[in-house]
Parts: sequence; structure tokens; C-alpha cells
Amino acid sequence: MRFFIFVTLIVAALNVHAGAPEVIKLKDLGSAKTSKKEVLARIFADQNKWSAYLAKIESGQDAWVKTWPEMRKVADGGASEQLDIAMYKLVGVKATAVLKIIQKNWKTQAEAQEITKKVCGKAGEEIQENSSLTSVQERANVLSGIQLRQKKINEVTDKGLSNLKANCLLSLQASESFWSKKE
Repeated sequence: MRFFIFVTLIVAALNVHAGAPEVIKLKDLGSAKTSKKEVLARIFADQNKWSAYLAKIESGQDAWVKTWPEMRKVADGGASEQLDIAMYKLVGVKATAVLKIIQKNWKTQAEAQEITKKVCGKAGEEIQENSSLTSVQERANVLSGIQLRQKKINEVTDKGLSNLKANCLLSLQASESFWSKKE
């Protein structure tokens, strides 16, 4: 199974580098005349485009990350969960950028705190069920991811983000406590 996944990833990487057309482009997110809810519904309905969109956010490409707030504000259910997981993954790479985009796009402190809690509380949800992982391995992977994100959040030095930083750390600590006890 691991070999199959490895080969699939290599083939996908080769296709991207071989000039294969991108599954999704920024222009797919619509024009000013198209409602974000319609755009989200269209992309979410196409699993290939949706997966590519989430991957662009997770990779930290600024143009794509900047689209997250608009999509997140109109998303519900599974789409909002997956969008939050994409940003949770990004916390491990660009923690300051994640907190800044939340602060900029959620105008009240209460709204920003709530979305920060949702994003930073996604520990474990980023690991899809995998029959090859034992519960011990899964727990170890999740705890390792939490520790990475705690480290990145602790590296945030912008004083204007201190409340969101503290809120994110509390969410990560709660997740760490949960996963530490999970069998």
C-alpha cells in the first residue's frame, strides 16, 4: 500500500513538472459578478478541483491563501471543516501568516478568536484514516504535528497577534491533552 501511494505521488509530481494543465487556477474562483457561495459550491462539487484548491492553500502560496477567508465565510459543513484543516496544516509552515489573515478578515476580536480556535483545534483531523497506521502510530503522528505547530506559534513575535497566538496555543494544548490520553 505504501509503495502504491509513493508511486502515485511521484507520477503526480512528474505530471505537474511535465507541463500538465493545472486542475485549478485562480480564475476558477470567479469574477466579481460571481457569488463566492456559487464558486465554492462549484469547486467543492469537483473533487479534483477541491483537492487541488486545498493543496494550494496548504502549500502557503499567498495568492491562494488570500482566497481562504472569503471561501471560509460562505462555507458550511464539510467544506468549512476541510478549509480549516488546510489552514491548520499551514500553521506548521507559516503561523504568523495564518494569524494575520484571520486578524485582517474577521473584524471583531470575538470572531477572530472563534475562527482561530477552529483552525488551531483541528489536530488529528488532518490524518485520514489509514489502515496501515496503528493507533499508537496515529497518536505519535498527531502529537508530533501539534508540537510542530506549537513551536511555530511560539515563534510568532508580532505583538498585535498576541491574543490570537494565545488562543491558538490553548487550542493546541487542549488537542495535545486529548491525544496524549487517547489509546
